[in-house]
Amino acid sequence: FDDWVKATLIKENENSLEIVKELAESKTFIQAIEVVEKLEKSQFNKFFTLCELYFEEKINETQYDKNVNLYQFILFLEKNKENILFENIRSLIDGFQMNLLFHYGLDEYSKKFKKFYEWIIDYIQENYQDEKILKQICSEQDYIYHISLIKEKEEDRKDLFFELVKVFLNN
Repeated sequence: FDDWVKATLIKENENSLEIVKELAESKTFIQAIEVVEKLEKSQFNKFFTLCELYFEEKINETQYDKNVNLYQFILFLEKNKENILFENIRSLIDGFQMNLLFHYGLDEYSKKFKKFYEWIIDYIQENYQDEKILKQICSEQDYIYHISLIKEKEEDRKDLFFELVKVFLNN
């Protein structure tokens, strides 16, 4: 997503060498958006505009119809996990859910996924008894952070995330 946002914004601003240079140096989609939009409200709007374009493109690439649900999107991310940073998974899922909400309403998986935060904390407390981990999970409400406490390697984090989401959404 970071690379896609950068490339899209570079195309949009190809007539401004200074902006293109700054975009090329940006490391995240947030930094790239901040290059072209200075006000927080316009940055927020740009993010959702880009999300809509991105998901439209990805849905077309996968030949899904426009009514792809959250679970299908998560399976799509899993198939393409080598191209995704673990730390960006949450942004991709949240962006996809916002796109669903704006266009179609939340699907059954999106509604259920709201409880994933609580579930992941319970799951970690039941299955990972490391005292250090248990103390740290109470301080954050972010499943990406929780999985990072358990797994050190990027690939292991992604594998655990997709495994846990399947377990959660299929129950």
